[in-house]
Amino acid sequence: MHKTLLSLALLATSFSSTAHEYVDLEGFFASMGGVDLDAVEITSVEVGDGLYALFGNGGNIIASIGDQGTLIVDTMFAPLVPKIQQAVRDLGGESIDFAINTHFHFDHADGNPLLARSGTNIVALDAGALRFRTLLQQRMKTESQEKR
Repeated sequence: MHKTLLSLALLATSFSSTAHEYVDLEGFFASMGGVDLDAVEITSVEVGDGLYALFGNGGNIIASIGDQGTLIVDTMFAPLVPKIQQAVRDLGGESIDFAINTHFHFDHADGNPLLARSGTNIVALDAGALRFRTLLQQRMKTESQEKR
């Protein structure tokens, strides 16, 4: 498991991190004729001992699940996070301990804030980490303003 986690971490951090402007997901999906994330199912395929590919909508996820914990590579869209967490539990994992971002496109990293709030450690290159912090601060500010 430890060797697998290290290999996945090295693989994920070898990709370049690309910051982009935050995309309004509802507007984005509406412009594409509508995508109903509520209807998306997360499916999985075992690709090795304790290693799974998860498929949904957006970027795919690699999950390493073992006795040392659970690591995923990429986090898809925020509305899919509860389904991703359930898929991990269905595969024998508990909580998601680490999420490694390959880059910061919303279909790969939009789930970061929800996972971080549930205790997941997010690993990203500097540019992706900076964009994640900025996005999280923007969301927290918006949520605070909406409560007023």
